[in-house]
Amino acid sequence: MQYPCVFLKTRTIALGSLSLASLLWAILLSVVLFSQWDVLDVAERSFIVVMLVIHTITIVMLLILLIVIFRPWLDAARIMFLLMAHIGAAGTFAYWYPRFTCLSQDPNQEGVCKLIIAYILIISWLVPILLVIYGAGLGLMVWWHRMSTTQTVVVADEESDIERRLSTPDMKQRTPSTFTFPRHFSSSERFSNVSAGSRYSEPNPSRKSSHSEDGLRVAARLSKPPPVFHF
Repeated sequence: MQYPCVFLKTRTIALGSLSLASLLWAILLSVVLFSQWDVLDVAERSFIVVMLVIHTITIVMLLILLIVIFRPWLDAARIMFLLMAHIGAAGTFAYWYPRFTCLSQDPNQEGVCKLIIAYILIISWLVPILLVIYGAGLGLMVWWHRMSTTQTVVVADEESDIERRLSTPDMKQRTPSTFTFPRHFSSSERFSNVSAGSRYSEPNPSRKSSHSEDGLRVAARLSKPPPVFHF
């Protein structure tokens, strides 16, 4: 599935920012660990080492996500793993925060140690918040892209279906050549039809001869002279 170039560039910038934030935080944790090693107790050292390892793994995994081809499920799985790791470490550190003590007799150095621990507690939630924002944006973008792709496919299918229906012979529009019009006769054809009709309308010759014989008989009867006793 192809994704817009703007989304891929935004994803690259987001992953690069997360990697940079994790790298800076890992560097700060390393500085705190080496500078305050004698002041921090065993629990504080252990938590800082665990956070350092988690941030190192985060940097490596985010760089791998930048190199490999983008797959939504792969990004979601790795981001979920990193989110659980960071939230677990930050939550555990917050739970043990009231029990932390600084191994120093100097009040100033003890104050600095407590201040550093407080900063670690606050900043340890920064990367999990960034991961949540990235995961939410990733899910929203993938959902929007799938919806738009589905609508585009549906519209393309409807257009192809309409074109297929219009291309069938049953759905083609009838042309005027398919209609039948009454036949127009020429004058010669009309005259032949009239003459043929008059021919068939003439009386029978036998009937005509019988009528002529009756007329001759009546005429002969009328032409005879009247008898003598008539006078």
